[in-house]
Amino acid sequence: MIVWIASYPRSGNTLTRMILKSVFGHETYSKYNDLADIGADRKMTELVGHRKYEGEWEIAYRTMKESGNLFFVKTHDGPGDDSKCIYVVRNGCAAIVSYRHYLKDFTGKDCPFIDLAAGNVLFGSWGGHLDAWDPLRRPDTLLIKYEDLLTRPEDESRRIADFLGLDIVGGWLNDFKSFHNVNPFFFRSGDREISEKGLAGDDMEVFSALHGDWLKGLGYLKESSAPGCNSRLLREVFCRALGSMNDLLKQKKEQIETMSFAMRTEISRLQKIAEEKESGIQRGPVTRSSERAAREGEIAALLEERDAERRRLEREIRQKDETHRLQVEEIKSLSEALGSARKEWETERKRFELEMENRARRIRNILNSKSWKMTAPVRAIMDFFIKK
Repeated sequence: MIVWIASYPRSGNTLTRMILKSVFGHETYSKYNDLADIGADRKMTELVGHRKYEGEWEIAYRTMKESGNLFFVKTHDGPGDDSKCIYVVRNGCAAIVSYRHYLKDFTGKDCPFIDLAAGNVLFGSWGGHLDAWDPLRRPDTLLIKYEDLLTRPEDESRRIADFLGLDIVGGWLNDFKSFHNVNPFFFRSGDREISEKGLAGDDMEVFSALHGDWLKGLGYLKESSAPGCNSRLLREVFCRALGSMNDLLKQKKEQIETMSFAMRTEISRLQKIAEEKESGIQRGPVTRSSERAAREGEIAALLEERDAERRRLEREIRQKDETHRLQVEEIKSLSEALGSARKEWETERKRFELEMENRARRIRNILNSKSWKMTAPVRAIMDFFIKK
């Protein structure tokens, strides 16, 4: 049988695998075999307790699934079956800042914060991953916070033991310094707080607007700071819009590269023709000068045409960037407006409830006063409506 160790990237999945090895004596697998990082280094493999499966994943999956033995498998994908799962979550803003560093160190790709927040990267967005697994409601799922693994690993180990019926056979110590010495790029900082070095400007506000529902539901965002908008709908719309914009920019970039290549090829051809005519054909100095000037004019015209097209495409890209910036500002304004409306509604509701309580109190005082005379049937009717 399989027990998934699921998480968004850089959220404590590897730390959970290390605890499973040290505390419970269980080695773990990865759906991806981790050939680029953990599986590529012997010391890392031993530290994490990583095991490599042979052959294709689909075959290994069926073998593990149908086996009577217990297989722990790391995944960053969405759920593929109803097997038990340990879902590890980390404060989303801290997770994507760490993910950004990981992508830069291991793939050389420097992703903008907004792409990571909107999920325009491998494995999608932080909130989208939580939407897919829904660890608060999914059956046979144990939700563990990365921050709790750092501050109270013994308590979380007991929760894992109770969840899976395992015996504790060892202890655990969060010795991050030794982990960092094994691989400083993979074990970069280990902070449980959000690093300000990875944030700029209104990054935090944008992330809260897109993922405020999960930040609030998991206790990472205070009630008073939660955005007053539908974060799930907002991140779906925003991710689609950003994806379309990036596709368009990619197409424009490919067009520029294709055009530049064609221009360079044509220029080389014209230069070669000019050189051949200059060296191989004996003509008068006036004729050669005229032909050369004509060729140079053609080359200059082609260069000017290329530069003009490049400038036009650059203007389009700047316009798209400006549109993107305005969309982000509009999302922030919408979030603030909805938050204000919600506060006003709450204030009005409390005022109305207080007014109703005061009215009911005054009616009771009148009914209970000695100067007020009322027959029993009338009093019973009045009491009925007061209770209503």
